[in-house]
Amino acid sequence: MTQAINFMEEENVAEKPLDVNEPEAVAHFIAEHRSGIYAGKNVDGEKVVIMLDNKKGMNLLTYQSNGWVRKNSFDKDGFSEGETFEGRYTI
Repeated sequence: MTQAINFMEEENVAEKPLDVNEPEAVAHFIAEHRSGIYAGKNVDGEKVVIMLDNKKGMNLLTYQSNGWVRKNSFDKDGFSEGETFEGRYTI
C-alpha cells in the first residue's frame, strides 16, 4: 500500500506527506481537511487521488504503474475498511 503521499494541487494541499499506514495520521487528515478531492503522487511516483468526506472517511485511488487502479477505503478513525480494484487505465 502507498506509504506517503505528496499533494500537488494548490487549493487542496496537505502540509506534509500522509502516511496511510498510520491510522492516527489518516484520522487527523480526515478530521482536519475539508471534504473534497485531493491529488498528488506517492513515494513510487504513482498518481493518487483522495476523495475525502470530512470527519467521515476517505477513499484513496492509486493509479499503479502496472495499469491497475487500486482503491483503499478508510473510516473516520483512520483504519482500513478494505481494498478493491477499480479496473485498468491506459498507461
